[in-house]
Amino acid sequence: MAIPALLSNLWLVDVEREPRLRFRYRLIGTSVARAFAQDSTGRYLDEAHPEFAKSQIRAYLSEVAERRLASWRTGRPVFFALQDFLKVERVYLPAARDGATIDMIFALTIFLNRHGEEF
Repeated sequence: MAIPALLSNLWLVDVEREPRLRFRYRLIGTSVARAFAQDSTGRYLDEAHPEFAKSQIRAYLSEVAERRLASWRTGRPVFFALQDFLKVERVYLPAARDGATIDMIFALTIFLNRHGEEF
């Protein structure tokens, strides 16, 4: 019953491998779009966020795509655009249409503002 309340925090990322590993937003929930001050649905993460190429977020997504393991983290935001938040909690879940090669990542991020309230 709590799932509908989390939908605004959901984002889906397509994993492309040719000619190089690259990530594209398939869907962005309203809370995620609001946190980034933009809805980048359909855009590549490296185009939507210039700092993405050298970010820890890219490293986390790459690890999920390559190792085929879920990833969870809580703490201070590591992405420049999110520095107004006190804390984030997120999970990345790998998905593969063929059962082997990760081609999508389901992500859920909860944002806490500086007052400790969920954003």
